[in-house]
Amino acid sequence: MRKGETEVFDLEAHTSKREIIEWNILLKLTIAGEDREIEIQDRGAPFRTSDARPGKIYGWPVDWTDPTGAWRAAF
Repeated sequence: MRKGETEVFDLEAHTSKREIIEWNILLKLTIAGEDREIEIQDRGAPFRTSDARPGKIYGWPVDWTDPTGAWRAAF
């Protein structure tokens, strides 16, 4: 990398927990032979990651057949 060039890092965050996870990035760099650590946040706050799977979905039938075979409407 040359002086003045920009380095791009693509990050992905995943979780399998059904909660919001807060986290920061700690970037360890060597610049001109000097070791540095830079903490990166999301506009001054921790990044937040949550599970992308949908929660439980509940529904009810619109209509059904009762035990006698009669057709019934839900409402």
